[in-house]
Amino acid sequence: VPSGAPVQTGIFTGGAAVIDLHVACGELAVSASGPRGWSVDASGWPDGAVDVQSGTASLSVQPENRTGNLFSDRGRARLGVTLPTATTLSLALTVDAGTLRADLRGADISSLSASLNAANGSIDLSDARIGHFSLSVNAADTDLTLPASATRGSASVNAASLKVCVPLGVGLRVTSSETLASTSFQGGFR
Repeated sequence: VPSGAPVQTGIFTGGAAVIDLHVACGELAVSASGPRGWSVDASGWPDGAVDVQSGTASLSVQPENRTGNLFSDRGRARLGVTLPTATTLSLALTVDAGTLRADLRGADISSLSASLNAANGSIDLSDARIGHFSLSVNAADTDLTLPASATRGSASVNAASLKVCVPLGVGLRVTSSETLASTSFQGGFR
């Protein structure tokens, strides 16, 4: 797959895949659809400034290493990634100084690691099958929608906010430790 093409596609041939998506100074929109195929749409990213590497069980999308101004004209650039629902994904998402919109409804995820740094985002895991998630939210505002199925997860929130939506009837255990911060719970907690 040639890097720099505006839209790239591929198929994972095995039952599992490792995905690493990173965006700096832009928007990362991730969705889940279709059985085994994936696509990366960088047409909203100027000059093909992303590096896409793929294999039969892997996909990596990273900002190209370029010299010059970190805060270039790509501040509103959008990178769209569609991932399959019939492949078990080990998914890492990183957004620096940007926005994350991850609609992962219906995805099969063994592990999810998301890092938002000076970035805002939403992660929708409703109807997803997920083994474990780990969030790092730094100077960011993030919304997380959990699935109705059993999962385990952790979150580190630093100078940021994390709003968690839990489906009705789902048990939730929260352990919190703060320094110069606060924790509040709303809704049906007892």
